[in-house]
Amino acid sequence: MKSPRTWIVVVDAHTARFFERLAPAGRVVEKTELTLTAPPRQPERGRAPRVQESVGSARHRIEARTPPRVAHEKAFLDTVAEQLGRYAEADAFDQLILSAPARAAGMLKPELSRAVQAKLKDVWIKDLVHEAAADIERRLG
Repeated sequence: MKSPRTWIVVVDAHTARFFERLAPAGRVVEKTELTLTAPPRQPERGRAPRVQESVGSARHRIEARTPPRVAHEKAFLDTVAEQLGRYAEADAFDQLILSAPARAAGMLKPELSRAVQAKLKDVWIKDLVHEAAADIERRLG
């Protein structure tokens, strides 16, 4: 029986790093060619929409339902989920461990395809984006 290929995907709102372990006691290796980085967020331009007061001539600014920063993070995490879906369908990994801060994990997990969720072994609610492969390996035990 062949050993399962385990991918460890470490994500935050701006970066996704991919690590691979080919055997249960094997070394963890970073797959740098797969690293994803969010594009820089464009500054808001122009005035926010206004609404007329029902009585009088006063006008009020309408706040966006989703702050632009959150919308930018969500768009990046959706891209990560799509990419993981492609890799899962291509059978690039057998098991997946996902590591993300609570907010990013909360936005990413519902967007994962069924193929990815079927291979999802564990979710770590930790921000490990800046850790090296050796540190990730130590966390796996």
